[in-house]
Amino acid sequence: MFETFYGEGVIGNLCNELKGKKVLFVTQINLFTKYKALIPDDYSFRFIDNVEEKYLEKLNENCETFDTVVGFGGGMSIDAAKYFAWKGGIDCYLVPTAISVDACYSYPIALRRNNVVFYKGEVIAKGIYVDYNIVRSAPSELNLSGVGDVLSCYTALFDWTLMSIAGKGVPVDDYLYSSAAKILDKLFESAEEIAKISDNGIRLIMDAYRWVGIEGYKNKFCFFEEGSEHFLAYTIESICGKHLLHGQLVSMCVYIMSKLQNEGRQLAVKKFAEDIGLSIKPADVGLSDDEVTEALVIVNDFVVKNNLSYSILNEKKVTKQFIDEVLKEIK
Repeated sequence: MFETFYGEGVIGNLCNELKGKKVLFVTQINLFTKYKALIPDDYSFRFIDNVEEKYLEKLNENCETFDTVVGFGGGMSIDAAKYFAWKGGIDCYLVPTAISVDACYSYPIALRRNNVVFYKGEVIAKGIYVDYNIVRSAPSELNLSGVGDVLSCYTALFDWTLMSIAGKGVPVDDYLYSSAAKILDKLFESAEEIAKISDNGIRLIMDAYRWVGIEGYKNKFCFFEEGSEHFLAYTIESICGKHLLHGQLVSMCVYIMSKLQNEGRQLAVKKFAEDIGLSIKPADVGLSDDEVTEALVIVNDFVVKNNLSYSILNEKKVTKQFIDEVLKEIK
């Protein structure tokens, strides 16, 4: 599953493989402009700027048929490509232009309804092409933010333990828990490689994504990687309606929720973020203090209303004192 090809110039290998096929190339206009010299002229193009379900449905109306879809870009382009492949019942190839999010390895398609994330359909890419040259040409903050969907194991494993003790979901599986914990340890140990965006740093994050994707598909849950940190991120997105850098947002939320889980846990997150040079300050994430505050005020109710899995947010109320303290810390 999720066969992945690494190297410099591997996008050329993909284009050669697809010669003679009718290809729909899904990306964003700025990425097309930047990389058009690498993309064959005979492809058909669909440029997207959000993943609202109605927007993608309209783009897909009365469209011609294709042999395959290529998703080229970040999370939006990847999920949009998966959506069009799913609707057309055709193969999908994915080329991440940065390692900012794990969408390549997520079998459900992440869409939005009125800015609230939900999952629909199922697509497993036929091939994922990680071109080191393309990835390293992206702004460094995009690649550094890729730690978010691995760092989330830090809070998710804690939440999964709470769920298991409370009998509110799937009991902790020793293999999945220990494997995720080892990946997390490797992440913390590899701060220097990640900061340099070296080949090893890129591969470490992508291999972690792949493991999560495979185990998520096999087990039909991701409690080892998604917990209260993602739920807070979803709450924030539902309020602000902005297109935020997912991994950076999640990293900030890991800090906030790890403090809520047990005062002091957030210090390891702070050190790691500082070591790799990733800012988790609200202003750098693209948020005002008021937006973070509003999300924290309603997050306990949000998880109940949206029937999200059991976590610290079902056991502990976010208080005004907590909000004041955590905002002061991350600023």
